[in-house]
Order: sequence, then C-alpha cells, then structure tokens
Amino acid sequence: MEDEKEIAKVALPELFKGGMQVVSQFYKDLAQPTIQTIGKTLNTTFEFATIPALALGFATEKVRLNFAKRLEEYKKKLDKVPEEDRCVVEPEIGEPIIRNLMNTTNNQIADLFTTLLTNASNIKTLDKAHPKFAQIVLNLTPDEAKIIQYLQDKDEVYYVDFRGKFEKGDGFYTWESYVTILPDEIKFDYSENCNAYISNLISLGILLDKSGTFKMNDTIYKKIESIHKPRLEKQLVPNMFTKITTKRSYLQVTDFGRLFIDACIS
Repeated sequence: MEDEKEIAKVALPELFKGGMQVVSQFYKDLAQPTIQTIGKTLNTTFEFATIPALALGFATEKVRLNFAKRLEEYKKKLDKVPEEDRCVVEPEIGEPIIRNLMNTTNNQIADLFTTLLTNASNIKTLDKAHPKFAQIVLNLTPDEAKIIQYLQDKDEVYYVDFRGKFEKGDGFYTWESYVTILPDEIKFDYSENCNAYISNLISLGILLDKSGTFKMNDTIYKKIESIHKPRLEKQLVPNMFTKITTKRSYLQVTDFGRLFIDACIS
C-alpha cells in the first residue's frame, strides 16, 4: 500500500505532463522501481493519452490509489518478461487500457486488462494484442471475466435445451435453453444471469452457437440432463406437458475468441 500511495502522490502527476523529455527525465531521476519499469513500455502511451479525460479521472484520492494498485499489478507481470523482450506499447492498444484501468475496481476485469497490457509489452506475444480487445474487456461483467478464465483450456461449452412435449401432434415448447454446467463449475456472483452472459459472449465474437450440432462424447450432456430433467419433469409433467425432451448442442470458442483469451489470461 505504501508503494501505491507513493505512485499516486508523486509519480502519476508527472506521467501525465505528456512530453517525452519530461517523462524521460522523470524516469531517470526517480528511484521508484515501478515507474522505472513501466516507463520503458508505457511512455508513448502516456504521451498520446487524452489529457483532459485523464485529469478528470484523477479527481479523487480513491481513483489515484486504485490506479496505482493496477500499475503495480502490471509491473509484477512485466517483471516476468525478460528485459530484452520488452517493447514500447502501441498507444492504440495502451491508451484505452490505461484510461479504463483508472476506474476498474473489480479484480477479475483488472486482471484481463493488465495481462493484455503485458502481452502488448512483449515482442514475443505482441501479435496477440488486438486493439479491439480493450473494448471487449470493458464490455464484460465480472462473471463473464470468470467464464473467460474458465475457457483458457477449453474449446467449447456443451449445452442442452429442455423442451416440453405437447399431448397432440409434434409440437413442443422450449422451456429452458442454453443450460450448461457453468453455474456448477464457476462461482458466479449472479448465476441466474448465465444465459445473458452467454448471449453477450456470442455478440462479442468470443463464442459461436453451434445449435443443431452436438459432440459425440456425451458425458457432460448426461450430467446436465441428470441435474435438470428430473426437476422439470416433476414441475411440468403431466400438468403442462406429456414429457420433457432434450436437444444437445454446444458453443464453440471462435478463432477470434481464442486470440482474445490467450491475450488476456496469464
């Protein structure tokens, strides 16, 4: 905390003076390890940062301390990158990350931002850092960030639609859709919003709905059905439907989604 206060009180105002000479001179004279480390990768980003917006962001001590904490987290990740592999972050990538980190209080979201920034600071992982990724992180909830973490070593998410069969004809009604094991494997803050999270990840291009196709390995499908089908049968059969049927499908991590996950998950 003392390091964070020192950054917030002494270092941060200097970073936003904007001139290369001022920033470089400041790095040279300052003994603070964090500023010396991040100065080499972020000086161009700070030069191109939107000064009025940043000045407004630093209106309170709470914001300054929070941002100092995030810079320290970035520095710890950057320390793991060999110095010869570090590079200056392109402002197109660095500026939106820095701007949003100021007000990011959630640790899951901040971790995505700082990992993305670290990969943009490394010549060996620079190809992973797409300019659009910072905006995607900004459009994620903390629970969705947990899903991104979960998908680090996975290529798909199995899901089941549960349908109620009517007594006459071939008609049916989809009673529950996109039922996955995510709420059982991830500690969500709001598990009831899981379908909304899935919809958002599809809209962001991270996941692709492969509705109508399914995986031959049915272990996860059986697990989902064993949890939910008895509950629905007890609730809905026979007063509403004659039986409950299932439709198996899955969500595929897209190539773009894989790049995003690799760029934002350490």
